[in-house]
Amino acid sequence: MGYTYEMDDAFLALVSDIIRDTAKTEILPRFRALSANQVQSKTSANDLVTEADILAEQRLSVLLTEIMPESMVVGEEGCHADPDLIRAIGTAPLVWVVDPLDGTANFVSGNPVFATVVALVRDGVTMAGWLHDPVNDVILCGYRGNGVIRNGVRVRLEPHDRPLLERTGSPGANTPKSLQGRFAHNIRHGSAAHDYMALISGRIEFAAFRRLAPWDHAAGVLLYEEAGGISRFMDGSPYSPSIHQGFLIAAQSRMLWNEIAEAFRSATP
Repeated sequence: MGYTYEMDDAFLALVSDIIRDTAKTEILPRFRALSANQVQSKTSANDLVTEADILAEQRLSVLLTEIMPESMVVGEEGCHADPDLIRAIGTAPLVWVVDPLDGTANFVSGNPVFATVVALVRDGVTMAGWLHDPVNDVILCGYRGNGVIRNGVRVRLEPHDRPLLERTGSPGANTPKSLQGRFAHNIRHGSAAHDYMALISGRIEFAAFRRLAPWDHAAGVLLYEEAGGISRFMDGSPYSPSIHQGFLIAAQSRMLWNEIAEAFRSATP
């Protein structure tokens, strides 16, 4: 028998408190206070991990599995140590998907654009998500079918019907020629969580993602769709946290999604 829990606003608040307390304990005290031996490279010089990443993930792992004893944690740092762990997202019945510090490069450089991301995945389907900006103490959370809450207030995306030339987006590192000059502003956060927070608030109207680590997208996709946005793979199929390769596009409306997708499809190398 699987673990039973009440998916409600009180549950969202309980996990939100755990995330906030972890940021206060392990992340914020180390922001702009890291020594050289507290920062290491993983797969490349640009792929960084800090003491804050490691200790925050450890603390979240303990506290999240305490409130849900039959669950397990799949975190970015845990998967770096054991790459096979990521398979549990599609096979284990109840998984917390955790990025303790999304935007580590920003964190190391003193840029306050970073976040903690948590998603709850049941039988391969994202059921709830949390995006926390520790510097501004903003947390967006929600569960499937119940919308999005921002610091206790329900929010809903309000799409605009206007030409692409007036839109603001985040098309990624290599904007194709088919999109260059066709939209007004290109915003890059260096944090997928901040991309999704900007999408939900309407500060950006579309985004494209080539890196599909589940801890970057499981929570964000759920919350964006709960707010009224659209997130789909290039072929139009729905996102799944167990799919880790592909090209994901998020947009305010189906019409805008089609326009962005077509621009990428027609892109030339």
